[in-house]
Amino acid sequence: MAKSKRPAQNRLATDGRALEFVKDQYRHCKLVLVLSGARLLDKAELLSEDPDPGLVVGHGIDASVVDAFIEALGQHRHCDRESDPPLV
Repeated sequence: MAKSKRPAQNRLATDGRALEFVKDQYRHCKLVLVLSGARLLDKAELLSEDPDPGLVVGHGIDASVVDAFIEALGQHRHCDRESDPPLV
């Protein structure tokens, strides 16, 4: 089987299992850390204008991403995004 030359984040954005996994994490108010994967979030329809401290997006690991991740990790769940029915 030939290996795809597309970047991993592009392959994940076209994999239904990866999209469903990210959506489930989001629905269950879990912390989601995405590095260089805004396309995945876009395909999963999770990008929003509203800030979400439980959705940490970075382009590589730097101090600001690590700090945001640690702060978000301090909260077990991010229930402010919970809705009935789920938005995604």
